Amino acid sequence: LINLSASGIDTLEEFTNDRITYKQIDTLVNGVLYPDVLVYSVNPDSAKYTAKFSAVGANQGNYTPVSSAANGRVYVWVAPDAVTGELQGDFEPIVKLIAPEKRLLMTAGGRYDLGLDSYVDIEGAYSNNDKNRFSRIDENDDKGGALKVGIQKAFYFNKKSIEEKENKNPKNKDWTIISRADYEFKQINFQALNPYRVAEFTRDWNIDNTQKRNEHIAKIGFDIKRKDWWNLNYNFGTFLQDSIYTGYKHSFKNQIIRKGFRLYIDGSLLNTETLNEKTQFFRPNFDFSKSFESLKGFKIGILGQREKNTRKEKLNDELKSNSFHFDIAGAYVEMKKSDKIQYSAIYKRRWDYAPKSNDFENSTIADELNINGAWNPSKVSRLKWNMTYRNLRILDEALTEEDPLESYLGRIEHNLNLLKGSIRSTTLYEIGSGQEPELEFTYQKVNDGEGIYTWLDRNLDSIPQLDEFEEAVFQDQANYIRIATFTNNYIRSNLVQFSNNINIRPRAVWFKEEKNIKALLSKFSLQSTFKINRKVRQDDGVSQWNPFELNIPDTSLVSLNSIYRTTLFYNPQNQIFDIRLGLNYASNRNVLTTGYESRSNREHFLGFRWNINKQWTLSSLLSEGKNEVDSEFFNNKDFKIKYYKAEPKINFQYNQNFRISSTYKFKTSENKIGLNEKMKFHELNTELTFNNANKTFIRTKLSFINVDYIGETNTPVSYNLLQGLQDGLNYRWNLNFDRKLSRNLILSLNYEGRKSGEAKVVHVGGASIKATF
Repeated sequence: LINLSASGIDTLEEFTNDRITYKQIDTLVNGVLYPDVLVYSVNPDSAKYTAKFSAVGANQGNYTPVSSAANGRVYVWVAPDAVTGELQGDFEPIVKLIAPEKRLLMTAGGRYDLGLDSYVDIEGAYSNNDKNRFSRIDENDDKGGALKVGIQKAFYFNKKSIEEKENKNPKNKDWTIISRADYEFKQINFQALNPYRVAEFTRDWNIDNTQKRNEHIAKIGFDIKRKDWWNLNYNFGTFLQDSIYTGYKHSFKNQIIRKGFRLYIDGSLLNTETLNEKTQFFRPNFDFSKSFESLKGFKIGILGQREKNTRKEKLNDELKSNSFHFDIAGAYVEMKKSDKIQYSAIYKRRWDYAPKSNDFENSTIADELNINGAWNPSKVSRLKWNMTYRNLRILDEALTEEDPLESYLGRIEHNLNLLKGSIRSTTLYEIGSGQEPELEFTYQKVNDGEGIYTWLDRNLDSIPQLDEFEEAVFQDQANYIRIATFTNNYIRSNLVQFSNNINIRPRAVWFKEEKNIKALLSKFSLQSTFKINRKVRQDDGVSQWNPFELNIPDTSLVSLNSIYRTTLFYNPQNQIFDIRLGLNYASNRNVLTTGYESRSNREHFLGFRWNINKQWTLSSLLSEGKNEVDSEFFNNKDFKIKYYKAEPKINFQYNQNFRISSTYKFKTSENKIGLNEKMKFHELNTELTFNNANKTFIRTKLSFINVDYIGETNTPVSYNLLQGLQDGLNYRWNLNFDRKLSRNLILSLNYEGRKSGEAKVVHVGGASIKATF
């Protein structure tokens, strides 16, 4: 069953509307008959099949995905090329068969300490990897073993050094040599549960892990150390795979630190031979710097790096196309004057070479500059920045498929804390460039009450479409979740982001003032949040630096998200009276496979609270706003609703256990585009709460709602306006009961009912027990 597949086509006993369905037809193209081609259909008489599709690679399949209004990805059949017969799709209606496996690993090991950083260790392992427990075929390759042995010996060159080492208080300034040898054997069928080698092991040795063989790895090496200023490391290793691969590698590291100078060099040279090729992989790297003590933290340096992987055919000595070669050279400067200011800059140039005519030829040049730092002029202000710019130039388009590209990524962050915390601000500015994948959304059905969205069959065809899903108002109707999927279509884009959070509290410095202007100002406070995150297509004439340029054509925009919330408080900590005035604004616009979709909501509000006495509290909230939706593909979802709301509320606190409150809500809404739907909304509700010493909690609420609606029903606009209610009288009631059974157990019972217009009464009940440990 390994690496086998089965048909992904299932036959339905009866038509279903919650899955993508197909019919099968014979198709004649260019005189060739193709039988049983899958065609998307919602006709109950012919749509008798569902299918699972798997990606099989470019031009390896007969189907390709397309954009549609269906709730799921739809695949269409594409005819093979009329001349060459080459397939034109990337998907096939198949599923991979996966057999049940058994994996077992046992290990044992030990170490013998020889003293003074010297030891001998050994570890063995046994594995049993049965790839198909249902079959006894090929069982002889299930079991395997592995062994690893190592030895290390340290040499110290004077008696004093040895004594200090034994006392675990080394002050050695003399020479130390550490020698080591390791051997590892991995039997052909050994299979570890998790990777135990370094992540780039296959790259370091230029090996192909698709062929299994017995493996032998042997390594010898030494370290020479002179404490405080010199460290040299050298290793020689060999890697053998029985009869198919032989590799020899020299690797070294050397670091010298002396009188402000630092020289670091490392590198490796690998030579390998297989049945078909010979390779040489050379990777040197160096970093040379000078620190100036007289300039307090000033440091300059240069660096270099090379990776040259030459792979040649063994028979004709020709350079293979998977060979590569690049060089990097750079310089940097660092400055740390104090804890208040520090910065650094590094410039690099990279040359990439591609194989051509049995040699390497320069294909691209990339320049990169990175600047970062921090400035803390005082305890109240902190500034950090980081900026990277990269410019890629193409020297020979025949050698690479890359496009010339200028890319950048930058970030500036500022924190401010003034007047003993009375003014606090955080500001962030970020820019970048890259690629943005297109998104597609599908909705998946779940158990009632466990989702977020509900399906409204507006066209009465019993087939879910993407424009028929809305966020559920009532939890018992929430039986769908939305799944976001990234497609393989990418858009080159520029990102700019700006955000600011500010909190102003004059009371922090003027709380002792009594009768002057400072005393008045100390009663006010302000909280504000502003954020813009914008992505636009590159080379479309839109400024990549200015986040406040928001009037952008749809053809240029990739995504736009903005949030602005600000609230001005008066007397926020007063126990008797407070007022708040504010604005909430949020909008988002995204590019999907079905086109652009944008949503925005703006609301101004004014609220107050008045504790008349210890028992009576009066509060109110007045607001006006506008709610907009604009969909490029689904025009029926477009609306622009303007609304006004008033919510006065009175609360009576009889004692610590019992409270009753009553609220009247009035709302008027009107759609300013389309059919100009209108609604007036009156609601009167009463809520009673009983809480007995944190043991029993009871809350009940009764609401009478009168809706006067003018316009078409069963539309996205009507759903947004009515919020699950119907024209005429509506009633809602609920009861929540919580009882603490013991120290760790709480019983919860809840019941909710509603009656909307001429619809039947809906009753919803539930019970749960919560345990805490």
